Amino acid sequence: MQLHLNMIEIDIPLFDFRRLHMIAETEQEKISFLEVFFDMAETILTEMESALRNNASLQWTEAAHKLRGAAANIGMSTLERICLESEKEGGQKPDSRIIYLKQTKDELIQIKNYIAEKHPPLIAT
Repeated sequence: MQLHLNMIEIDIPLFDFRRLHMIAETEQEKISFLEVFFDMAETILTEMESALRNNASLQWTEAAHKLRGAAANIGMSTLERICLESEKEGGQKPDSRIIYLKQTKDELIQIKNYIAEKHPPLIAT
């Protein structure tokens, strides 16, 4: 993602590896941490899909909030921003939830691909 500030372009990586290095020391710990994150993300996506089907604003907001916190902790800035917008707007505007759900899923795929490209050993096969 690129951010433009007063005509200065700043590249924001999909995943900040420095955050992972701060919370996990060994390669195996990093792999395990990412596996737990992506498993949790899948569970949260299921909660969001359920909230979408059932028009459950509180369930949607809580799910987006959980994923936002996890994304922030691990250094996934763009996913964090998507989840923040989803949490705020998706809780208030049910019609926007399907868009946010798709953006969230797409971002998670992009993050996995980015990690696989930049540091393949971290993505378990």
